[in-house]
This record gives sequence, C-alpha cells and structure tokens, in this order.
Amino acid sequence: MDAVALLHVLEHVPEDVAAALIGEATRIARHRVVVAVPYEKRPTRLFGHLRTIDASQFRKLGAGSGWDHRVYDHHGGWVVLDRPNRAQIAARIRRAGRGGAGSDGEVLAVPYPGVGRPDGVVRQVAVSQ
Repeated sequence: MDAVALLHVLEHVPEDVAAALIGEATRIARHRVVVAVPYEKRPTRLFGHLRTIDASQFRKLGAGSGWDHRVYDHHGGWVVLDRPNRAQIAARIRRAGRGGAGSDGEVLAVPYPGVGRPDGVVRQVAVSQ
C-alpha cells in the first residue's frame, strides 16, 4: 500500500491499541500514513469516544515514529507521517554518530523506533549512494 489512513479511529480505542494500529500502519505503508481525530475537551461517549488526543500528543506520536511528520489543526487534528527514503536514513545515522554508509549497497543497522515500542526496533536497510 502506498498510504494508510486512520481517520477518526484512535479516539475509539485504548492507547495501547492505538499504538499497535499506528505501528501496523507504518509497517504496511510504503510512503505515507495519515491520522485524523476530533479535538475534544472530554471524550464524547455518545459517539463511542474513549479518550481525547491533542496536538502535543500528535507531535509526540510523529517524533516517536521515526518518520518525517507534520501536525495540522483543521476541523480536528491531523498528523501526516512520511517514510524517510534510504538516503535520508543514512544521513540521519551519520549525523547521530551511529555509523555511516560506505560502498553502494552496504547494509546498515538502522535504529527505527516504532510508535508505542519504547525499546525500539532495528531494521537493516541496503543503502544505495
């Protein structure tokens, strides 16, 4: 799938389930994940809302995803996650002092934290220069 959309879903599920949904969305999306929620002061039980999510939580979600992200406020909250390309990942690793890309096709161990996975996940990525 090129993109995955979770529109008005996260407010209906507990936080651990929401983290699992985002994790699965980032796993299967090739390029982009779009998430939208209503902004509310209290969960609207009438609509089955279990919790509220605000812009600061969306920023935290984006930062924890390991993907490029933007948060928007328009008729509720939106976070758009864009998968970084291999060159961007390699550059981030070099900047962070976690290794670097050598010859074309070198395989790097990439720290790639998943949303809701505080221990992080390491994936190997072949880097083409």
